[in-house]
Amino acid sequence: MSVYSGVAVVVQARLNSSRLPRKALLNLCGKPLLAYTLEAMREIPAERYILACDRASAADFAPIAEQFHYTLISGSETDVLGRFCSVIRQFETSLRPITTIIRATGDNPFLFTEAAEASVKRFVELGEPDYFTYTGLPHGSGVEIIKAKSLLTAERLTDDAYDHEHVGPALYRHTDTFICVKETAPLRWYAPHLRTTVDTKDDFECAELMMQYLQREKAVIPPSASAVMKACRYAGRIAVFVPSVREGQGTGHLRRVCSLMQELAPQLRAVLYLGAASEPSFVQDIIKKMGNIDTVNEIPEQTCVFILDNFRTQAEEVRQLKKIAPVVALDEGGEGRAFVDYLIDILPALPHPIDLPDVSVPKPSSDSSSASNSSQPSRNRTADRSEHTTDHTESVEALRANLTEVNFIALPQKRKRDGALKKYEKNGKYFFPIENAKLLIVCGGEDAAHMGLPLAHIFAELGAEVSVIEPNEKKYSQQKMNLYVYPYLENLRDRLCEWDIVVTHYGFTAFEALAAGCAVILVSPTDYHYRLGLNAGFSTLSAGMPAAQDIKALFKAGIDIPSIVTPQSKEKSLAEFILKLSTATAHRCPLCDEPSSLPPEGRAENKTVSRCPVCGMYYPSFIAAEKKDYSEQYFFEEYQAQYGKTYLEDFESIKRQGLRRMSIINAIYAKVFNGGKEESLFEGLHHGTKRILDVGCAYGPFLAAAKESGWNPVGTDISAEAVHYVCKTLQLPACQAPFPVLPARFSFTVEKTFTEQHNQPLSIPLEAGGFSAVTMWFVIEHFQDLNSVLQKVSDLLIGGGIFAFSTPALSGVTGRWNRRLFFSQSPTDHYTIWDRRQAKKQLERYGFTVKKIVSIGHHPERFPHAAKIKKGGFRWNILMLVSKLFKLGDSMEIYAVKMGM
Repeated sequence: MSVYSGVAVVVQARLNSSRLPRKALLNLCGKPLLAYTLEAMREIPAERYILACDRASAADFAPIAEQFHYTLISGSETDVLGRFCSVIRQFETSLRPITTIIRATGDNPFLFTEAAEASVKRFVELGEPDYFTYTGLPHGSGVEIIKAKSLLTAERLTDDAYDHEHVGPALYRHTDTFICVKETAPLRWYAPHLRTTVDTKDDFECAELMMQYLQREKAVIPPSASAVMKACRYAGRIAVFVPSVREGQGTGHLRRVCSLMQELAPQLRAVLYLGAASEPSFVQDIIKKMGNIDTVNEIPEQTCVFILDNFRTQAEEVRQLKKIAPVVALDEGGEGRAFVDYLIDILPALPHPIDLPDVSVPKPSSDSSSASNSSQPSRNRTADRSEHTTDHTESVEALRANLTEVNFIALPQKRKRDGALKKYEKNGKYFFPIENAKLLIVCGGEDAAHMGLPLAHIFAELGAEVSVIEPNEKKYSQQKMNLYVYPYLENLRDRLCEWDIVVTHYGFTAFEALAAGCAVILVSPTDYHYRLGLNAGFSTLSAGMPAAQDIKALFKAGIDIPSIVTPQSKEKSLAEFILKLSTATAHRCPLCDEPSSLPPEGRAENKTVSRCPVCGMYYPSFIAAEKKDYSEQYFFEEYQAQYGKTYLEDFESIKRQGLRRMSIINAIYAKVFNGGKEESLFEGLHHGTKRILDVGCAYGPFLAAAKESGWNPVGTDISAEAVHYVCKTLQLPACQAPFPVLPARFSFTVEKTFTEQHNQPLSIPLEAGGFSAVTMWFVIEHFQDLNSVLQKVSDLLIGGGIFAFSTPALSGVTGRWNRRLFFSQSPTDHYTIWDRRQAKKQLERYGFTVKKIVSIGHHPERFPHAAKIKKGGFRWNILMLVSKLFKLGDSMEIYAVKMGM
């Protein structure tokens, strides 16, 4: 039959819901909730569209069924299985009886229509089992494909009330009678943590937020799966902004946060957390001016990320926030800098550890429980130590930013015309006659150090035309012919270009002025500001109020022109970057599920790497990147981009590596079971076969090597295309499955040959204790739950069975001499980073004894100061020898044995 012949879409619905009465007809943004389900299912090509309801709801549902051209069939309220079977029987005698049902429920307004259509096609590809569904879709976005005859059989065979109420269980709870397939959904639809069904009042409120988002984004209705997932994330997540609101720390932090919230509003729900402590009067003034800012005194339950723009945050406060959600910090200058999940320096920070804030490294905590949302951190913060130095050299990497990006500053649109100050420029500096200088002094929204007016008087006395912003002034005043005092200048950023020189302290205004094309002189309220200014390349006056002679000396020496920002610089969107970070994930140790209480070991733009204080495993504790899709594109386009050939073009080379690995496995196997003898005692122990399971088998080069080495190989992979190639082209058994979740057995057909007239169907078991070896070649690092993986490997192996895997090694040359580079180059889908010095103890926890570690991936050019050495030259060969002798390869193979017979 064709894919859709005999197919009926059947949507079940009723009004008598105990948790949310009459929910099917609730008004969801202009239409009944049920209308969205009916409309979505009309996208699936089918011969019939049927609304199956209970008898009491039929009259209410009749108009909506007619509107969307559904046949209304009513039946029992509680026996839904019987209701579906009555639908089948009603068309039994027709010319086109129902053979296949696509089942959906009317309380799911956000169905994945693409996944539903793919389900039907997959149902046919699998030979039309009795039941099929994709697992891993958002709860409420999937459908079930059911063979009609099987449903009638199930009705006769079961009297169980649960089976009759829920339909699907009548089949998949009875796998001795029915063939039921629950297949992991393709990665593009896989989001089991999301919920789109409407079962309660809270669900309906969430659905309203989702639909409002889709309407605002002008999404097509019914929406695509990707649009639904974006809407679901919008409705289920709130970003909590925590700005500095203390006297003496300026207003820039609060203003920046409010601007970000406004910019993010269409795509991310955000609130401003002020806490219970009283705040200065300027806080509410700024919030009212900005408008449309939601403030809270308690942290919302749906908090997905904290954005700290807090100047200086205590370490303990960061640790408390991290128990609730990941913490992203902007320009953090306190002790908390070392503990945040992600650190952005928009203003360049000091590069050397001696110049960084003090970090007190805590002892590992035994309390790993998450704090409830009722645990509210205090907003009554005291300033952290920012002038102290640190002896904790291990914390240097924790203090470095994941990303430094000055162009995240909101740069002025209006800038001086090109070459406007060219006449004053010489040898990379500006030389102004001070008496002709048109100069603006601005020392922040508060001018907490009260430097503005005194500076203005000094410059005015020297003959400059001076404008100064003095927040404490009530109105504009002109005290001298060349001195103008303003309490506030509207839209200052785009007015900076009106002046030749801007005098300010280290902060946003300094960089905005550079972009506007002005010369910039920095004054320093503290020594810390002074060092920051020098580090960024500004002409910076020493801490405190400068004397007239200091200013004259600076003008005589020339005003430096930093290149960090120029009038040609283009602004980058901080809001867009924060939106990306809001979907990022924080991770616990994949091995023991413990959060790390220690400062991170390394930071990169797309991740933060931590070390577990319990087991010592290195892992990315925060990942700011999309998950990789291991589809056909990965093995061809991406693999070719990295290695210069496609995976299949590299098949024979990978197979040769497999043969080398099998020689090691055979040697260990012989030693474990025979004591080195040629005869294999294992055959008697294991039904005359040596079975090996290759997890992440890809297109099967290692399986081919194992077969050639005398083993019976079985493969598993998440890529459907790869598994199909292994089964059809290599004629080796493999199944698509997300390890460690495996079916008890799977079907495999041996294609007929010249000597065999018929295909040979086999059932391949994947039972516990069924394998003498399990392998993973550059796969183990991809598992987020490594504990379950290693437990499953142990279960699959017989006593004495071999577990062999390869993985990148932190103990290699790059990890030893350039750990920052190693972490930054480690792919974001590597959830564990192995160190050979810790591996033995980590594997011992699961009953494995390491028999051999092979260092591979040797790169002499990665040694310090060896980047330009000639490949094959004398120095290259010496370093290669050193690398192999001291096992400094950037990858390793580990061969372990399961203890106990």
